[in-house]
Amino acid sequence: MILQKRIFNLLLLTGILFALFLPLLQSVFKLKKNIKSLKGAFVEVKETELNSTSWFNGDFQKAEEDYLNQNFGFRNYYVRLNNQVDYSLFNKANVDKVVVGKGGFLYESNYITSYYGQNFVGKELLEEKFKKLKDLQDVFKELKITLAVIFAPGKATFYPEFIPDDWQETKKLNNYEYSVELCKKLDIDYIDLNAWFLKLKNITPYDLYPKTGIHWSNYGALISFDTLTRHLENRSKLNLKNFNIANIAFSNDLIAPDDDIGIAMNLFKDVQPLPMPYAKYEWTEDSTFVKPNALFIGDSYFWNLYYEGLINNVFNEAKFWYYNQTVYPESEPQ
Repeated sequence: MILQKRIFNLLLLTGILFALFLPLLQSVFKLKKNIKSLKGAFVEVKETELNSTSWFNGDFQKAEEDYLNQNFGFRNYYVRLNNQVDYSLFNKANVDKVVVGKGGFLYESNYITSYYGQNFVGKELLEEKFKKLKDLQDVFKELKITLAVIFAPGKATFYPEFIPDDWQETKKLNNYEYSVELCKKLDIDYIDLNAWFLKLKNITPYDLYPKTGIHWSNYGALISFDTLTRHLENRSKLNLKNFNIANIAFSNDLIAPDDDIGIAMNLFKDVQPLPMPYAKYEWTEDSTFVKPNALFIGDSYFWNLYYEGLINNVFNEAKFWYYNQTVYPESEPQ
């Protein structure tokens, strides 16, 4: 009995030591060269150069520690293992601002807090901004430039029923609701895609939001762009290029960005998505079509429209000011 216990302890100790040294062995001997990379945004740490100055002031030690922490052997597997345990056992996502909702629906926390009005900036500030917007719209109108406010939908507004219980609270006035009210009051031209999505929710058979994505679905973005161009045609009296949807089919293989949060979870077994609709469409040809210039100011919802090729087909020169801070296409990698 004593001998068996010693053998068991020895084997256990050997296994623990092997597990501890396995990352080192992989780094040295490259036991497996093709390791599945992690997805999502992160800052890559570069290996630093050793010299007398960096050694004695401690910069090298700190930089090398950060580098090794990001590049030790089998790191990606350990990260996925840790994420899988947290998700499977505790319904927790190890992704910044991601919340796991009921039924595996994934949210970004900002949309939840915005829906409940936690970040409401106040009536006075919004009134000040929208009065200036009204003045700007009037000036542009004299110059025959169309300015329109577009209220994009939000996943928490569209799917409040899947928000987890510990995130639910009493709903208060939010920025979106009061902004729409001001647009009506001040006669500001606007398109409320958020309200439109809610009207379509129980009517359309096609999903406007993916279970494992944060943005509107590819199909939702497509029909929203169609609504946007028709609105601009009505306001500007220009004949813009249009498209016709020829076919819609569901697929389990999601096309980016319909699975952007799911991929960023970095799990061994991905969150099971729902089949999503994808449309084939054809552009109509007409010699009277015009392609005006356009400026878009907004957030990442714009990228669905851009990478689908919708923007370049309808507009001649289109600029995008991302959060009114970064200018595209000038800031795109060459």
